[in-house]
Amino acid sequence: RERYLTELMDRQTDAIRTIFRLIYLVPPSRMRIVLIERYINYRSFEHIASDINYTVRQVHRLHGQALAFIVQRCH
Repeated sequence: RERYLTELMDRQTDAIRTIFRLIYLVPPSRMRIVLIERYINYRSFEHIASDINYTVRQVHRLHGQALAFIVQRCH
């Protein structure tokens, strides 16, 4: 059981490192803020929109642009 938990924590740590690495491919911008708030701080799009004074639709657009940027940089 202890070995299983250690492996699980190692995989989670690796996933978090990968998320950080991918997010920091995006230049400092509102796009990066959206990704950090969503994937590091686990905030909803509604909360992010409220925090940065954007509509939820605008936050969804920024999120999509940020993901597209990452995909483009990774290929």
